[in-house]
Amino acid sequence: MIFSAFERLVAFRYLRARREEGFVSVIAAFSLAGIAIGVAALWLVFTSMHLIAPEERGVVTRFGRYSSTLSPGISLTLPSPIDRVQKVNVEEIRNEDIGSAAEETLMLTSDQNLIDIAYQVRWNIRDPEQYLFELAAPEETIRQVAESAMRQIVSQVALQDAMGVARGDIEARVQEEMQQTLDAYRSGVVIQGVAIKQAVLAGDIVVGVGNMGGAIAANLLARWWGDVAEGS
Repeated sequence: MIFSAFERLVAFRYLRARREEGFVSVIAAFSLAGIAIGVAALWLVFTSMHLIAPEERGVVTRFGRYSSTLSPGISLTLPSPIDRVQKVNVEEIRNEDIGSAAEETLMLTSDQNLIDIAYQVRWNIRDPEQYLFELAAPEETIRQVAESAMRQIVSQVALQDAMGVARGDIEARVQEEMQQTLDAYRSGVVIQGVAIKQAVLAGDIVVGVGNMGGAIAANLLARWWGDVAEGS
Protein backbone atom coordinates (compact mmCIF):
# COMPACT_ATOMS: atom_id res chain seq x y z
CA MET A 1 0.00 0.00 0.00
CA ILE A 2 1.37 3.36 -0.99
CA PHE A 3 0.75 6.26 1.42
CA SER A 4 0.58 9.79 0.22
CA ALA A 5 3.00 12.35 1.48
CA PHE A 6 0.21 13.93 3.57
CA GLU A 7 -0.66 10.64 5.25
CA ARG A 8 2.97 9.97 6.06
CA LEU A 9 3.29 13.44 7.59
CA VAL A 10 0.19 12.91 9.73
CA ALA A 11 1.44 9.54 10.90
CA PHE A 12 4.87 11.00 11.74
CA ARG A 13 3.39 13.82 13.80
CA TYR A 14 1.09 11.39 15.62
CA LEU A 15 3.98 9.12 16.57
CA ARG A 16 6.09 12.06 17.71
CA ALA A 17 3.21 13.38 19.86
CA ARG A 18 2.80 9.95 21.48
CA ARG A 19 6.51 9.78 22.17
CA GLU A 20 6.51 13.24 23.77
CA GLU A 21 3.52 12.29 25.91
CA GLY A 22 5.44 9.24 27.08
CA PHE A 23 8.42 11.39 28.04
CA VAL A 24 6.15 13.76 29.99
CA SER A 25 4.53 10.85 31.84
CA VAL A 26 7.92 9.43 32.76
CA ILE A 27 9.13 12.83 33.99
CA ALA A 28 5.94 13.32 36.02
CA ALA A 29 6.29 9.88 37.57
CA PHE A 30 9.90 10.58 38.55
CA SER A 31 8.90 13.96 39.97
CA LEU A 32 6.19 12.43 42.16
CA ALA A 33 8.58 9.71 43.29
CA GLY A 34 11.18 12.35 44.17
CA ILE A 35 8.66 14.31 46.22
CA ALA A 36 7.55 11.17 48.06
CA ILE A 37 11.15 10.22 48.80
CA GLY A 38 11.88 13.74 50.05
CA VAL A 39 8.88 13.74 52.38
CA ALA A 40 9.81 10.29 53.68
CA ALA A 41 13.40 11.43 54.29
CA LEU A 42 12.23 14.48 56.23
CA TRP A 43 9.85 12.32 58.28
CA LEU A 44 12.68 9.92 59.12
CA VAL A 45 14.99 12.76 60.17
CA PHE A 46 12.48 14.62 62.33
CA THR A 47 11.06 11.52 64.05
CA SER A 48 14.32 9.57 64.43
CA MET A 49 16.73 12.27 65.60
CA HIS A 50 16.16 13.81 69.04
CA LEU A 51 17.97 16.62 70.83
CA ILE A 52 17.73 16.14 74.60
CA ALA A 53 18.62 19.20 76.72
CA PRO A 54 20.96 18.86 79.74
CA GLU A 55 18.05 19.09 82.19
CA GLU A 56 15.93 16.59 80.27
CA ARG A 57 15.64 12.88 79.73
CA GLY A 58 13.89 11.33 76.74
CA VAL A 59 11.56 8.43 77.53
CA VAL A 60 11.23 6.15 74.50
CA THR A 61 8.15 4.01 73.96
CA ARG A 62 8.00 1.39 71.22
CA PHE A 63 4.48 0.58 70.08
CA GLY A 64 3.25 2.21 73.31
CA ARG A 65 5.48 0.25 75.72
CA TYR A 66 8.54 1.58 77.53
CA SER A 67 11.74 0.87 75.62
CA SER A 68 14.59 3.04 76.94
CA THR A 69 15.58 6.44 78.34
CA LEU A 70 17.70 8.87 76.33
CA SER A 71 20.44 10.89 78.02
CA PRO A 72 21.22 14.55 77.16
CA GLY A 73 22.62 15.04 73.68
CA ILE A 74 21.61 13.91 70.20
CA SER A 75 20.11 10.43 69.99
CA LEU A 76 18.59 8.27 67.27
CA THR A 77 15.51 6.06 67.51
CA LEU A 78 13.29 4.23 65.10
CA PRO A 79 10.90 6.58 63.28
CA SER A 80 7.40 7.37 64.48
CA PRO A 81 4.97 5.72 64.95
CA ILE A 82 7.24 2.80 65.90
CA ASP A 83 9.16 4.81 68.51
CA ARG A 84 7.92 7.90 70.30
CA VAL A 85 9.94 10.12 72.64
CA GLN A 86 8.56 12.13 75.55
CA LYS A 87 10.96 14.67 77.06
CA VAL A 88 10.88 15.02 80.85
CA ASN A 89 12.57 17.80 82.84
CA VAL A 90 14.28 16.12 85.79
CA GLU A 91 15.87 19.25 87.29
CA GLU A 92 12.84 21.53 87.54
CA ILE A 93 11.70 22.00 91.15
CA ARG A 94 7.91 21.78 91.29
CA ASN A 95 5.72 23.09 94.10
CA GLU A 96 2.50 21.84 95.67
CA ASP A 97 0.78 24.39 97.92
CA ILE A 98 -1.62 22.83 100.40
CA GLY A 99 -3.96 24.93 102.51
CA SER A 100 -4.48 28.67 102.15
CA ALA A 101 -6.31 31.63 103.60
CA ALA A 102 -9.36 30.68 101.55
CA GLU A 103 -9.24 26.95 102.31
CA GLU A 104 -8.77 25.57 105.82
CA THR A 105 -6.73 22.42 106.31
CA LEU A 106 -7.70 21.26 109.80
CA MET A 107 -5.51 18.86 111.74
CA LEU A 108 -5.64 17.52 115.28
CA THR A 109 -2.60 17.79 117.57
CA SER A 110 -1.60 15.29 120.24
CA ASP A 111 -3.17 17.49 122.97
CA GLN A 112 -6.52 17.56 121.13
CA ASN A 113 -6.34 21.00 119.53
CA LEU A 114 -7.39 21.70 115.97
CA ILE A 115 -4.99 23.78 113.92
CA ASP A 116 -5.38 25.26 110.46
CA ILE A 117 -2.14 24.56 108.61
CA ALA A 118 -0.79 25.65 105.23
CA TYR A 119 2.45 24.34 103.74
CA GLN A 120 4.38 23.87 100.53
CA VAL A 121 5.99 20.70 99.17
CA ARG A 122 8.94 21.00 96.78
CA TRP A 123 9.76 18.05 94.55
CA ASN A 124 11.35 16.98 91.31
CA ILE A 125 11.44 13.92 89.07
CA ARG A 126 14.19 11.38 89.74
CA ASP A 127 13.13 8.49 87.49
CA PRO A 128 11.20 9.54 84.36
CA GLU A 129 10.13 5.98 83.55
CA GLN A 130 8.50 5.45 86.95
CA TYR A 131 7.01 8.95 86.98
CA LEU A 132 5.28 8.45 83.63
CA PHE A 133 4.14 4.85 83.95
CA GLU A 134 3.75 3.85 87.62
CA LEU A 135 1.26 6.52 88.74
CA ALA A 136 -1.90 7.54 86.90
CA ALA A 137 -1.94 11.04 88.44
CA PRO A 138 1.49 11.85 89.95
CA GLU A 139 0.73 15.39 91.16
CA GLU A 140 -2.52 14.37 92.84
CA THR A 141 -0.76 11.42 94.44
CA ILE A 142 1.96 13.71 95.83
CA ARG A 143 -0.70 16.02 97.25
CA GLN A 144 -2.58 13.17 98.94
CA VAL A 145 0.61 11.67 100.36
CA ALA A 146 1.62 15.10 101.70
CA GLU A 147 -1.71 15.60 103.48
CA SER A 148 -1.61 12.11 104.97
CA ALA A 149 1.99 12.51 106.20
CA MET A 150 1.32 15.96 107.68
CA ARG A 151 -1.76 14.71 109.57
CA GLN A 152 0.20 11.77 110.92
CA ILE A 153 3.11 13.89 112.18
CA VAL A 154 0.97 16.74 113.55
CA SER A 155 -1.09 14.23 115.53
CA GLN A 156 2.11 13.30 117.39
CA VAL A 157 3.06 16.81 118.56
CA ALA A 158 1.49 19.29 120.95
CA LEU A 159 -0.18 22.54 119.92
CA GLN A 160 2.65 24.86 120.94
CA ASP A 161 5.23 22.71 119.17
CA ALA A 162 3.14 22.60 115.98
CA MET A 163 2.75 26.36 116.01
CA GLY A 164 6.33 27.25 116.82
CA VAL A 165 9.44 25.53 118.10
CA ALA A 166 8.95 22.15 116.40
CA ARG A 167 8.14 23.36 112.90
CA GLY A 168 11.53 22.40 111.52
CA ASP A 169 11.27 18.93 113.04
CA ILE A 170 7.74 18.50 111.66
CA GLU A 171 8.87 19.54 108.19
CA ALA A 172 11.77 17.07 108.22
CA ARG A 173 9.61 14.21 109.48
CA VAL A 174 6.88 14.90 106.91
CA GLN A 175 9.51 14.96 104.14
CA GLU A 176 10.91 11.61 105.31
CA GLU A 177 7.46 10.04 105.62
CA MET A 178 6.46 11.27 102.18
CA GLN A 179 9.65 9.95 100.57
CA GLN A 180 9.17 6.50 102.09
CA THR A 181 5.59 6.32 100.86
CA LEU A 182 6.37 7.59 97.37
CA ASP A 183 9.31 5.18 97.07
CA ALA A 184 6.96 2.35 97.96
CA TYR A 185 4.67 3.56 95.16
CA ARG A 186 7.65 3.59 92.72
CA SER A 187 6.71 7.17 91.92
CA GLY A 188 10.11 8.26 90.56
CA VAL A 189 9.85 11.46 92.64
CA VAL A 190 12.24 13.09 95.14
CA ILE A 191 10.84 15.34 97.87
CA GLN A 192 13.23 18.27 98.14
CA GLY A 193 11.60 19.90 101.13
CA VAL A 194 8.47 20.80 103.09
CA ALA A 195 7.85 24.32 104.36
CA ILE A 196 5.08 25.19 106.81
CA LYS A 197 3.77 28.65 105.95
CA GLN A 198 0.95 28.89 108.47
CA ALA A 199 -0.11 27.01 111.60
CA VAL A 200 -2.85 28.68 113.66
CA LEU A 201 -5.68 27.54 115.87
CA ALA A 202 -8.71 26.71 113.79
CA GLY A 203 -11.21 29.56 113.82
CA ASP A 204 -8.90 31.53 116.15
CA ILE A 205 -10.12 29.38 119.09
CA VAL A 206 -7.46 29.32 121.82
CA VAL A 207 -8.76 26.47 123.99
CA GLY A 208 -8.58 22.73 123.54
CA VAL A 209 -11.41 20.69 122.10
CA GLY A 210 -12.20 19.38 125.57
CA ASN A 211 -13.03 22.91 126.74
CA MET A 212 -15.06 23.99 123.72
CA GLY A 213 -18.78 24.28 123.58
CA GLY A 214 -20.24 20.99 122.35
CA ALA A 215 -21.65 22.42 119.11
CA ILE A 216 -18.37 24.16 118.17
CA ALA A 217 -16.26 21.12 118.97
CA ALA A 218 -18.60 18.80 117.05
CA ASN A 219 -18.58 21.11 114.03
CA LEU A 220 -14.77 21.40 113.88
CA LEU A 221 -14.24 17.69 114.47
CA ALA A 222 -16.75 16.85 111.74
CA ARG A 223 -14.85 19.09 109.32
CA TRP A 224 -11.56 17.49 110.37
CA TRP A 225 -12.89 13.96 109.90
CA GLY A 226 -14.19 15.02 106.50
CA ASP A 227 -10.67 16.06 105.49
CA VAL A 228 -9.29 12.75 106.80
CA ALA A 229 -11.80 10.80 104.71
CA GLU A 230 -10.90 12.75 101.58
CA GLY A 231 -7.16 12.32 102.18
CA SER A 232 -7.35 8.57 102.91
